[in-house]
Amino acid sequence: FADDFSKKFGAYIPKLLNDSEVEKAVKLIEKYGVKNILVGDLGIYSLLKGKNLYLDYSNNVFNDVDLSFFKGVSVISPELSFKELQQFENKNFAVLVHGKVVMMNTKYLDLPGKLKDEKGYVFRVRREGSHYQILNSIELGLFDLVMHLQSVGIKKYFFDLDHGVEKYLEIYSKILSGKKVEFHKFNFTKGHWEKGVI
Repeated sequence: FADDFSKKFGAYIPKLLNDSEVEKAVKLIEKYGVKNILVGDLGIYSLLKGKNLYLDYSNNVFNDVDLSFFKGVSVISPELSFKELQQFENKNFAVLVHGKVVMMNTKYLDLPGKLKDEKGYVFRVRREGSHYQILNSIELGLFDLVMHLQSVGIKKYFFDLDHGVEKYLEIYSKILSGKKVEFHKFNFTKGHWEKGVI
């Protein structure tokens, strides 16, 4: 829906859409001839047949059954541990390796730029189209742990970056190519790497 959208890029379908926005999104995809689409809202998935679809992690793909049902590549749920990820038979999925994890999507109006809980954690609020995303208080950064993913056959990595794009892509590129790279892991979380939610 961006005013400066260009058909040379793939499209991203936001996580929360109403019926009129679904209709508008499908029309824009056809108008621009978009082939590659990251799908945040599962309700639009069946309307995009014949496209290269990538399911965003908001769709909670958790296992091999989910992967076999959906066509294309899924960004697997970030709630899975490394142990759970390596048990998949089908490793054709992407793992969120760096970025602000979306904790909640809401159409509640006029949220401030940050929210603070009773323990003092600050959660950034990001606007996406007609809704807001409440982001995890600590940014996810797997850094050299991607080598463990690579060693078990997981070779697709997803980044949700709104700052430092060139810097972080260069760091991960060097890590994956076996080069020495200086980085610090302070102020980053490994998320559910060691203990998943199921």
